Amino acid sequence: MQERFALRFESGDRRGETIGIPAAGLSLGRRPGNSVQVLDASVSGKHAELSVDARGVTLRDLGSTNGTFVGQERVTGERRLAHKDVVVLGKVRLVFIDGDLDPNPEPSDAAGGLELEGDVPGANAAAAGEGLQTISADKLARSGKRSILVGVGLVVVVAAGAGGWWFFGRGGSASTGPRRPVADLPGNLIPTGFSFERELVGWDSPEDATARFLVDGTAAATGESGARATLATGEWASLRSTDVRATAGKALRAVGELDADGGVRAWLGIEFSDSTGERKPLVAWSEPAAGDGGLAHREVVAPVPPGHDRARAVVLALATGDSGNASADDVGLVTASDVAAAPKVGEFVWLGFGDPVRAGVLGKIDRPLLSNIRVVADGGELASLDAAPLSAKPVDDGFALELGRGAARTLALRVEPAVVAEGIATLGDGGLRTHQVEFAREGVESLLVGAGLDLVRVRFSTPVKLTGTPDGAAFRIEAALGADASALALQVVFQKERAFADDAARRAREAEKQGRLGECLAAWRELLDRAPFDAQLVKEAEGARSRLIQQGLVEVQDAKQSAERARFFRLVDLFRQCREGARAIAAKYTGSEVETAAVALVGEIDRDLAGLEQDLNTAERARLESILAALEARKSPALAARVREVLTQLPGGTK
Repeated sequence: MQERFALRFESGDRRGETIGIPAAGLSLGRRPGNSVQVLDASVSGKHAELSVDARGVTLRDLGSTNGTFVGQERVTGERRLAHKDVVVLGKVRLVFIDGDLDPNPEPSDAAGGLELEGDVPGANAAAAGEGLQTISADKLARSGKRSILVGVGLVVVVAAGAGGWWFFGRGGSASTGPRRPVADLPGNLIPTGFSFERELVGWDSPEDATARFLVDGTAAATGESGARATLATGEWASLRSTDVRATAGKALRAVGELDADGGVRAWLGIEFSDSTGERKPLVAWSEPAAGDGGLAHREVVAPVPPGHDRARAVVLALATGDSGNASADDVGLVTASDVAAAPKVGEFVWLGFGDPVRAGVLGKIDRPLLSNIRVVADGGELASLDAAPLSAKPVDDGFALELGRGAARTLALRVEPAVVAEGIATLGDGGLRTHQVEFAREGVESLLVGAGLDLVRVRFSTPVKLTGTPDGAAFRIEAALGADASALALQVVFQKERAFADDAARRAREAEKQGRLGECLAAWRELLDRAPFDAQLVKEAEGARSRLIQQGLVEVQDAKQSAERARFFRLVDLFRQCREGARAIAAKYTGSEVETAAVALVGEIDRDLAGLEQDLNTAERARLESILAALEARKSPALAARVREVLTQLPGGTK
């Protein structure tokens, strides 16, 4: 190795390869064009770079997704490297070597030519003498011609390394005693790496995680090592196993040993997904581990939700308060056979997720209808971890959900695409409204999704503010719950409502035939307000009401035009005819918008007619009074008496 400084790959495709660091430095990343290309999905396109100066080598992270670490510490800017530092890019581990301090860094050159086999037992192995390694028998035989002193020296070195690894990697105390061996987990569906020995084989981390789990001897419950994450306030880390096939109607159990300290909490979960990508993942979480005084057993059992065919174990750590650490070991996934049957109503089923249940799915046979139903406090993306416990029981027409009590809560759920295609509507103050785009509505009493035999009614115990947002082909619904909202109903059976709707439709049709259009409109209104659960009847009701209301408004408009002619020609009798016609229209369309318009027209005609009659009476009085004066001047008492009688019949009496 010509350069003084080098990096040795300890994992990944290039494991065992040593790369010299030239004076000009080098860059590392997944894309071509880097000085060193690292073909691993956890490594960013331009991940990190190394620069060399008189003092040594500086490591700089280039804004990578999964982070750059030195040991357990994340590099947020620059970090000066020391000999034997463990550098982690994504999930690829390397060791930094200073040739002036270790002129023979390669494992094959160690111990006077005897090759040591095996990996370091954890990310902290460099600090513990590179870990306990083994010597193959054939290589030991080939070394038999060497000096016995070399062999003795090798034994001492190996023993010292083993002691250091035992002391540091197993908790820093020689009195800890031997670890329990890793026990098999019967029926474990995770093929490899469930005990996190040596490296995280078969596990990955989300690219947007702000911290990461690494192999660590202090995190072991059994065997040599476990997984450990160090988190600052607000950071989170996650481990996800390889996914396995999951069959709807079955149940899975995730088991593991978890610990957390400081302000960190850790959860064990089962994440269900859909291989087609049509449905979003759903996670069942265990109770959190938070300062339990050491690794403690956690498990969670969950049914495979309809429409999902893949599953994997998940470990999540979140620093909700101060910084701290999370540890996990012996995480496995098995089929669960001792699970109580899910509540059913006909073909509909309620599936609860988590221990305790914090999320649910309403499905029908092999299809999800409403998914990820949960009640959360205001918070970020991980707020569902603290979702309120849910309990559901079957009732005659569906499922009754107990939500608990508390202020500032939100009911959230996802309406699956197949249901969205059949329609979304709300019932509340102002009647039935249908929705196809983003909406917000106050005073909602019920949410209606689907149609026909797939119809579901979400009935709130008190009116709520409801918002709906398209989420691809699905729909995300949120309801702001009041402090008194402690229950929710998922109605899936509608026999009574459909019987009422049939009767209302019969009454409406009969009333229209007999010309009682007000009764007809009222019956259709009842159907839409109280039982809009049959798509065909709803369509008929809306069509009939629209047609009849339009017809009535045309009649009102005709009456209004007649009143305009009467006003122009000052025809009192025509004015009076128009008023009676408007009254008849109002009576025929009682209880509808037409009645409101007709009554308003009657009021206009009354005002105009009163003014016209006043004008006519004034003119007529003046004419009769003139005649009366002439008759009195001519001494015609009989005719004058007749004129006075007519004057008494006019408003205002005689002069």
